[in-house]
Amino acid sequence: MGTSSMRNVEREKLFEAAAYFVRHTKHCGLVKLFKLLYFLDMLNFRETGRKVTGLDYTALPYGPVPLSLYNEFNAPQGDLAEAFEIKQPPRKEEQTKPPATIISPKKPETDRYLSVREKRICKELADIFEEATADQMSEVSHAKGGPWDKAQSKSPGVWKQMIDIFDALSPTLKMGSGKALSKDLLKARAAEFEEDKRAFG
Repeated sequence: MGTSSMRNVEREKLFEAAAYFVRHTKHCGLVKLFKLLYFLDMLNFRETGRKVTGLDYTALPYGPVPLSLYNEFNAPQGDLAEAFEIKQPPRKEEQTKPPATIISPKKPETDRYLSVREKRICKELADIFEEATADQMSEVSHAKGGPWDKAQSKSPGVWKQMIDIFDALSPTLKMGSGKALSKDLLKARAAEFEEDKRAFG
């Protein structure tokens, strides 16, 4: 499988997971969706040494954000526009912050791309956070000593620090039924995956 094919599969996995979260949880605007995708990638990395979506996450005040996807959602085009309808409701006078973005999958639900493990993690996350708002999820995503906290602590007051994927081993992300690999084994698995991506480029 070539690098472009690997990236295409990661893209399909991203869309499949995003559609699943939107359909199976409440209050799933952009911020909640980003947190769910972040947890999915982190939990899968803990178990396998690779992310599901291929996204990188940046520490911003409201949580871990995949900036590339955030920018796409601001001006949806191409395959993203074909997969999702994205609406920003008007802000009411009494609201102190903008209302959550409404994300609606345009295509029927599928499970063609996510592996059995990835689907299990998606379901566990949807069960855990089904009723939660993005603000309530911040207790986990912003937990002291967690990956987001470590990233923003590197340069206090300066945002947009990259979140280290190996911080996925943080006890703050211990949720669901999966078992984390050791750091050494994760490093080996991650290196193997990156080598495969380069070799088949």
